[in-house]
Amino acid sequence: MNILFCSVPFRPSIGGLETVSALLAERFHARGHRVVLVTQTPGDGADDESYRIVRKPPPWELYKWVRWADVVFHNNVSLRLAWPQLLLRRPY
Repeated sequence: MNILFCSVPFRPSIGGLETVSALLAERFHARGHRVVLVTQTPGDGADDESYRIVRKPPPWELYKWVRWADVVFHNNVSLRLAWPQLLLRRPY
């Protein structure tokens, strides 16, 4: 299954939401799902995760990832990342 994981805050920021997002994305990936995590948090170098991380995607790229996904998981809903679902019907 293609899972688009949306988390506005993410590593390298530190906090509970960032930690839970990383743990869930890792577990989904470990179960054999294709996971892409989109976030508004800029990175501080190369990401060393087993799943893809897309940081600060432009609107067209975010739309592309929602279209790619079988399901969209929002860890703390934000309109910055949720708007494509108004146009594309994907379970969330």
